[in-house]
Amino acid sequence: MSPLNFGTHNHPLYFQEDGDDINFILDIELGGARPRRNRKAQNIPTYPPRSADQIVIDDNDDDHVAFMFQPWAEAEEELEREVIDLSDEDDQTTFVQTQRRRSVMRNGPLLVPAVYLTCAAWFEHVLKPRMTVEVNGFGSRRYLCITDIIRSSSGTFLRGVQYVHIVDMQGMLPWSPDTHDTDICAIYHVDLDDPRPMNVQAAVEVPLDAVKNVCKLKVSNALWPVHAASDDTLVCRWKFVQYFPTGRVRERHLESYSLYQGLEAAILRNDESDADPEYTISAETLRTEWAEHPRIPGGSYIPPNSSDVLFSGNASPRQRIPGQKYTFFDAFCGAGGASRGAMRAGLHLKYAVDAWDRACDSYQTNFRNTQLFRMKIDEWIRQSVAGADFHCDVLHLSPPCQVFSPAHTINSREKDEANFAALFACEEVLRRVKPRVFTLEQTFGLLHRRWRPVFHRLLASFSGCGYSVRWKYVFLPQWGLPARRKRLIMIGAAAGEILPGFPAATHGDGDEARRAGLRPLVTVRQALKKLDGSRRQDPLHRPGEMKRKNMPRWDTDGILARCVTTSGGQNYHYSGQRCFTHREFAILQGFPMYHEFVGSFRIRQIGNAFPPCTALVLFQHIQKCLLEADGMQVDDGERILAEAMAVEVGDDEDSSMYAVGDYEDEEDLYLQQILEQSRHEYSDSTATRQSLGRQPDTQAQVAAGVLDATQKDDDDWRLMLQPDVAYSRSMRAREFQA
Repeated sequence: MSPLNFGTHNHPLYFQEDGDDINFILDIELGGARPRRNRKAQNIPTYPPRSADQIVIDDNDDDHVAFMFQPWAEAEEELEREVIDLSDEDDQTTFVQTQRRRSVMRNGPLLVPAVYLTCAAWFEHVLKPRMTVEVNGFGSRRYLCITDIIRSSSGTFLRGVQYVHIVDMQGMLPWSPDTHDTDICAIYHVDLDDPRPMNVQAAVEVPLDAVKNVCKLKVSNALWPVHAASDDTLVCRWKFVQYFPTGRVRERHLESYSLYQGLEAAILRNDESDADPEYTISAETLRTEWAEHPRIPGGSYIPPNSSDVLFSGNASPRQRIPGQKYTFFDAFCGAGGASRGAMRAGLHLKYAVDAWDRACDSYQTNFRNTQLFRMKIDEWIRQSVAGADFHCDVLHLSPPCQVFSPAHTINSREKDEANFAALFACEEVLRRVKPRVFTLEQTFGLLHRRWRPVFHRLLASFSGCGYSVRWKYVFLPQWGLPARRKRLIMIGAAAGEILPGFPAATHGDGDEARRAGLRPLVTVRQALKKLDGSRRQDPLHRPGEMKRKNMPRWDTDGILARCVTTSGGQNYHYSGQRCFTHREFAILQGFPMYHEFVGSFRIRQIGNAFPPCTALVLFQHIQKCLLEADGMQVDDGERILAEAMAVEVGDDEDSSMYAVGDYEDEEDLYLQQILEQSRHEYSDSTATRQSLGRQPDTQAQVAAGVLDATQKDDDDWRLMLQPDVAYSRSMRAREFQA
């Protein structure tokens, strides 16, 4: 039997399978040093020594690209293009590339003469499946829960799920030596192209003589300290999962510690199916313990004067009452990018908080019925009285990220400390709001190893509240943005809730993307087409007043090459003769035409925003997941109508793609009919309210079944079609399809 190369926390261990050259890594670190002495034998290219600020990019089977981070002096949009991109096509066709790669199956059928054993003797112990052993040879404590015992010509091996002590989770889980000394976490490396359960495909093998001790393990889904061990019994409440598009990508990534562009991982609480029967707590009990109030299936916003009977308990699936919605809290709301996407997805905007007055002015202009707190997040935390009900179903967090961005070039201790304070204030916001699901959007720079302790501390603040968390490095044009932008997106779910996955790509590039049913990437030409020859007098679109330039023309049949930043990102009009207008910048950042920006620093307001078109995709997906978790009917008619009313971009070639097209004839006529009907309903509703001595309430009108077509005097270009309509959605969608 070939000897094992035992390692330490900084130099991971490699297990060698029978007759196979594939190495499996127990170390969970996403980056770091790797032993180099076996590279030639494995035919792996040898790279020069890496500095502390260098990342090896590995995305192609044949090419290896190394990029040296400058000391944070490059613009973020350039880093996004150069650090992660291997070519312009790589970002746009990641899913296509990974499909072409050869999959590497782990833990396949045994080959002769290997056989399965029912047990194996180890000193005075008889090892059997479902027993847990401590593995010898690490600088840290590692464990294996046995699923199979295999004997081959190389010896006897134990196969099973690997565990690490949470002190070795690099700060991703809260830990203290007095209270978590026996807590461990399961580790899984999952191939998305492998349909087998993750405990099967992600199992690892160790030789029998690597066993150090036999342990007791109890698997629980309860919140700490329930079921905490008073002796040496191990307790597992968490699992760490790293997702790879294919086995080939996983193999090469783990061999080189590269940061590939499809990075996705999760810290997951055990659910009821994972826990041992005697250590299982019901999901409803977990939800009540955390949120301290019952969950309302279908959404906690109930329109005024609605029936007390929310739904029929006998119906399956149940239907929401008209106007019922999931509520939304937008922390660090800025000018309202995330809120615009949430409203278009059909969520009820309840609260928002931000400290920048100029952005707050724009937010209040667009969302007059949302309660906006104009203050720093720490002030809101202090002023939010204990016991006050700020609960919302969905919480979005977009804390300031300049200090973590590769574009951060000017050090300011005061501002940097404020960024850190805002980031770690997210935990207290979470404890005040107690959402069922939260999302967080941040710069991709937070994933850099320089900020890894900060990122892991952020994860620990969420997991310490009992939230499962999933994060991914997302190329936003795959969700419909017409400009290059990559962000770190996180999704979290409270204890007892189901953690949503990430939305699938809606847009792609190339023939394979079209065969997969994806829409073409939204181009600059398509996005700006609505402004061509416009007779609308938009104060944010005055090309003649823009600063003149003398730059080369560039092709608009693609996405914007540079990210839209707070200064515009060195972008200029495709004619080469002027700068973009504020409206053009807003459109390229995913804002609809009717979104208003007031006051000064408008480009900064736009560049700071979470693009609404991508927020729409994210929150539509989360709403669908919540409806499914609640056992509510998910009506495709609502999606079709919302998409039809949220059309933002022109596309002459394919008018059937509702999310990319100016209103076509049939669609325009259909929406005009809705608009006229809504105006009558709006007038009737307003008259009724006034006769009762009540002031009109836009949110209540919409929730009661009225399409709020806000139209200001002399500003017909600001016609707003809100897609969160509750009135006869299914009927209208069916009529539209017919």
